[in-house]
Amino acid sequence: LARDTDRGSAAWVAMCAGLLFAVHPVHVEVVAGIVGRAELICGAGFLGGLLVIMKPLTPWRIAAFAGLMLLSIGGKEQGLVLPGVALAWYLSRRWAGLPSLTSPPPSDQIRTVEALDESASPLPYQARRAAPQDLAKILIIAVALPLAGYLILREQVLGLSMAWPVNLLDPTIQTMRDTTGADRWLIAVALAGRYLHLLVWPNRLAIDYGAVVISPPQEMDDPYLWLGFVAIFLFLLALVHALRARWAAGLTALAGFAFAYGVVSNIPTLIGTVFGERLLFLPSVFFVIYVVLLVQRVLDGRWAKRAVLALFVVLLTLGALRTLTYAWQWNDRLAFYRYQSSVQPDSVRIWMLLADELRQRHRFDEAAVAAERATALEPDYWSHWMLRAKIAIDRGRLEEALEYAEAAVRARTAGNTTTLRAEIEGLIYQRDEAATRPAD
Repeated sequence: LARDTDRGSAAWVAMCAGLLFAVHPVHVEVVAGIVGRAELICGAGFLGGLLVIMKPLTPWRIAAFAGLMLLSIGGKEQGLVLPGVALAWYLSRRWAGLPSLTSPPPSDQIRTVEALDESASPLPYQARRAAPQDLAKILIIAVALPLAGYLILREQVLGLSMAWPVNLLDPTIQTMRDTTGADRWLIAVALAGRYLHLLVWPNRLAIDYGAVVISPPQEMDDPYLWLGFVAIFLFLLALVHALRARWAAGLTALAGFAFAYGVVSNIPTLIGTVFGERLLFLPSVFFVIYVVLLVQRVLDGRWAKRAVLALFVVLLTLGALRTLTYAWQWNDRLAFYRYQSSVQPDSVRIWMLLADELRQRHRFDEAAVAAERATALEPDYWSHWMLRAKIAIDRGRLEEALEYAEAAVRARTAGNTTTLRAEIEGLIYQRDEAATRPAD
């Protein structure tokens, strides 16, 4: 992408974008958390596929692109949009009048190869190399067949439908589950504002943004809502600029961001979680590329370049320090959950994680206090009532545990809550029965 803009500074553009991506604090969850392996696999296949397809087509590159596409899809559903980004790159180059991926090599290269191979084969070079049109058809088949096979395998054979029932989503993780009307779209706009904040200034980082951090109804005085409108306006402005300038690199970066972010934006359909920093991993690739390309494109002059270089060093240093200090928190679960509860005190899930970790360490009194905080935030959620019941059992307070189990059953009539209540009733019976027997 940088070579299309300025061949002389292509290496600097790539280096700046790569370093900014590497030290961006929003990626800590992907690298430090086990669940982030999905993002890493998807990103590796996605970017590898783009690197392959951005060179002149050959049968081997077509096969590599198809394989990397499947690797990306196997990591995360965002890999499904890889062909769309590749198509956007191809169309943007045609729009800008640049050579396409099916263009034959320059005539001087053809003559050179013919001269080298003249003694080896009587056929001219053009007859021995595959026609660009044939390679394009092979590429379409190599992409369409694996995609069709994946969708059939997932939907028909394994039964893993992408359109899962929304009512089965956890309301504390996907807080948009029951939203209707204007809230369905206003919350999505506010999410865009939160993502823009994390991309530009990630001063507060957390592992959960569910209930009650992000919950309906959407308040009109929420600053993230208006920041979301700003994000949408800036994207449209950038798109208009790239179209008017016939800027292929900028259009490709914007398309990559739009495709990768659209999958996790909760706009076309609801996903498993309302918001997550790890969801920004792939979109942030195209964000930093576009920003660096734009700076390199619009700024000129020695002093301007020196100022940008100084700003880049400052951002790189701040990003590295924030990344290291946040990643350090992940080394101990208990300390990490305590830190998270101070950063995100309105998160039900974080208080439950803290309570469960304290319970596993037999610090039952502290665990009870943390679980009580989760109940205070979301009284109608069944899971923290079950957790409080288990903690009460560990503390030997069986009547209290039965009370919490009954609350869990009232909040959600399900097999696991009913089973827990039955177990507690059995423990109470055994205790009362034992009290009537003489000691042996």
